[in-house]
Amino acid sequence: MTGVLTKTPNLLNGANVLLPCDTPASAFTKYFTTHFHQLGLNTLTAVGMDGKDGTYYHQTKERKIHRPAQGCGRFQSQETTNALATANFVFTNPPFSILREFHHWLTKQPRLRYGIMAPTTAIAYANIKPQIIAGTIQAWGSKSRTFTTPTGQANALTCWLTNIPNQLPRKPIGEHTREENTHTLKGKRYKDLYKPYDNHPGIECPTYQAIPTPNGQTIGAPITTLAQCDLTDWRILDIINPPIGGRAKFQRVLLSPR
Repeated sequence: MTGVLTKTPNLLNGANVLLPCDTPASAFTKYFTTHFHQLGLNTLTAVGMDGKDGTYYHQTKERKIHRPAQGCGRFQSQETTNALATANFVFTNPPFSILREFHHWLTKQPRLRYGIMAPTTAIAYANIKPQIIAGTIQAWGSKSRTFTTPTGQANALTCWLTNIPNQLPRKPIGEHTREENTHTLKGKRYKDLYKPYDNHPGIECPTYQAIPTPNGQTIGAPITTLAQCDLTDWRILDIINPPIGGRAKFQRVLLSPR
């Protein structure tokens, strides 16, 4: 999200920012407290769980409050929900295990702008996929990140889910024809290149590099394509697990040329 804030420096001017899953020690809280005046924030509120207890942090231009949270710092608590009602922007890295519940809680405020870190597989969640297809939220920045968990550290392929308009650069696709790609893309990962799906429209593109120049053909590509690539010339049809020869491919986005 720092890229968005750098390119639109006045985005948060006068805004109430809520970090609903963050203690004062989190990277999110540290960033916004450090840049509070530079970003022109009106208020910053961070509520999070810290072990068995929760912490509440609130900053204005005049003062800072740091105390135990009500409701153990859970985002579902009345204290955090009240803060959501007055927030203009939400940024956080919610618990992935309850992301569906978190997103439902978050979108009760339709005017709210947000950027949340999520597993890339969340693009296909039932309560998120329709908004991705409709274009009301975007995924971007897919990459592997390391997280600290209660049992240690874990790696996860993540992306940002956001409804904040941005013009961040994305990777170009469709620069080569199907024939050119067939000649140059070799190896095990391309063994099903351009094979048709069973009982589904579209042909298989195992990587975003395999997406050919638009020629009227529906294609299927990994869902990471949504978070990495420029889809200006493509329309999102669906996100499915289409089979080839009876074996399902994992989470493909079906794209049709505009």
